Amino acid sequence: MDWQAIFDNVVNVASTLITNYGFKLIASILILLIGFRVVRIVCKRLRKSKGFQKMDHSVASFLLNILGFVLRLLIILTVCAILEIPMSNFSVMLASAGLAVGLALQGSLSNLAGGVIILIFRPFSVDDFIAVNGISGTVIDISILYTTLRTPDGLRIVVPNGDLSNAMVTNYSIEEKRRVDVRIGVSYDSDLEKVEKVLLGLTEGNELIDTENPPVVVPGGYEDSSIIMILRVWCGTKDYWTVYNGFLKALKPAFDANGINIPFPQMDVHVKND
Repeated sequence: MDWQAIFDNVVNVASTLITNYGFKLIASILILLIGFRVVRIVCKRLRKSKGFQKMDHSVASFLLNILGFVLRLLIILTVCAILEIPMSNFSVMLASAGLAVGLALQGSLSNLAGGVIILIFRPFSVDDFIAVNGISGTVIDISILYTTLRTPDGLRIVVPNGDLSNAMVTNYSIEEKRRVDVRIGVSYDSDLEKVEKVLLGLTEGNELIDTENPPVVVPGGYEDSSIIMILRVWCGTKDYWTVYNGFLKALKPAFDANGINIPFPQMDVHVKND
């Protein structure tokens, strides 16, 4: 075997490649390095711009991630064109990779789509109190894949956006006002007009109650040992629990002072001796 001939052939091939593709390879490397750095600088400056500062943090982050991905993809396509890589082969490779990634990340892609829907249609925002699938809490973060809630008892729950976008979400904070319904049972021998007067008297002087919607008292049904009366008032959403708990605290003393009985379930047992 003529090792000298083999070595000479290798040197000739390397020289040809360097001559034909050396400049293109160096140019491609420089474009990748400089281009990716420019993309980082552009995204960083956009994040600090006034327009993005006014946006919701989650929306701004999402848009910047998409912009960065698109710009980097354009740089990679430019490098492929310089190196004369056939676009048909690149397209096949990209499609195959996309299919493989899509199959492996079906759940994550569902969450990504759900995150996009939430960020576009805004069914809730950070600091809103929501309930979904039996879980309720205050929204503390909305990311592309997950939404984080803090429950009233201090737990942190991470909910996939795919589930949120397909579930019925109750937003308790989106409206400025809420109606407070206080249910109370009174005995069947109670004077209902007197009960109504006492309940309405509890609302007098309460500055948290909305004056545009006057308080009302309505019957709520007849149960085994009591008549249900409902006091309905409107207040600001942020004052809901203050108003509700205030009524619960004041009800018993007010009824006791006016001789109104609050019945409780009881059973009479009659023993018959034969």
